[in-house]
Amino acid sequence: MFKVLSGYSIMFAIAATPLSAQQDLAALARRVDSSRQVAIARQQTLVTYRTLHPPHFAYDDSVVIASGKVKVFFDPISATLAKAAAAEADKHLQELGSALDQLPTFLIAVVPDSSRLAAQLGNIGAVNVQYYASVTQRTPVRTSTEPDAKAIAYVILSTVGNFASLRLAPRVDHWLSGRIPLAPTLAAKPDWGELRLSMVSSPSRVGRSCFVGDVHACLLYLGLDSVSDPAHTLFDSTGRRLVVEYDAGRLRYASRDSYTRCVNGNDDACLAVLDLAGVGPLSSPYVRNSLLVEALSRGGSHSLERLMASSGSPGNAIAAAANEPLDSLVAGWQRRINAGFGTSANVPLSIVLSSLVCIGICAFLSLRSSRWR
Repeated sequence: MFKVLSGYSIMFAIAATPLSAQQDLAALARRVDSSRQVAIARQQTLVTYRTLHPPHFAYDDSVVIASGKVKVFFDPISATLAKAAAAEADKHLQELGSALDQLPTFLIAVVPDSSRLAAQLGNIGAVNVQYYASVTQRTPVRTSTEPDAKAIAYVILSTVGNFASLRLAPRVDHWLSGRIPLAPTLAAKPDWGELRLSMVSSPSRVGRSCFVGDVHACLLYLGLDSVSDPAHTLFDSTGRRLVVEYDAGRLRYASRDSYTRCVNGNDDACLAVLDLAGVGPLSSPYVRNSLLVEALSRGGSHSLERLMASSGSPGNAIAAAANEPLDSLVAGWQRRINAGFGTSANVPLSIVLSSLVCIGICAFLSLRSSRWR
């Protein structure tokens, strides 16, 4: 009898198990559906709120420039400066022409800089230019600058330039290694003395050859032309050792043994390191940027648009921006760097005459000295 009852109990338990599982699944489905309905309701509430209360900046006015790509917000205190800066920036941004279509929308606010740091530095009246990636961004990228329309415009253009560089052809962007100078006339003038020093102190012979007027050497120095064996062709033994020392952070890991022997004077080891790891750029981004500034300055109207539209080599892109042959552009750039040195300089007659007068005066005073009597 007990065995019979046990058998019935097991049968009832087996029969009840599916029913219990079904009930659990049904309850789980009701909970999931309830959570989904709550989420939908909350989402609808949020959509309704945002529709009735659209996000906006706490600024009184704004202007739109660059064919709608840049919106500049400001309050009454900064209105005059912000409008003048926007107008200045727009003159340069319009040079991008059809390339503006490739850029995102920029939201920029111009407000007084009331930061503690500005007060500590005595920058009373400084302006804070704030870039917002979206209207909901709470922490913008801030740049403090002088309360000057051109200074503010330069910050706006620098912000846009960072994104414009990403739209360059990959080879051109890699060659430039920096931001497109959208407004060469607003940027600081190149330090020609520093550029000359970079050329004459280059470990490669082509830097020094470029300095004295060899245009093809300039093309090699600027990375606009190449040779099949740069380690042998562009450097002597001293130059190879120097370039290995200068680029130690990268080259010492190519071959520690060869690196150590190279810096100790073994030229074969220097060649081994450079053949293994390759020769890096001969000129700095600062030097290359100075050529691009020269190209944009010489290219006139829509030089930026031509630069952005070019999909060829860096040399072709720069020549297109300058609207002249690359050799001619580089020769003009070299003359500007070399102004006042050697036969390639175009020294004004007034400077020559004044120099001769100074030399004459010094000679006259020397002859009157008791040393020469």
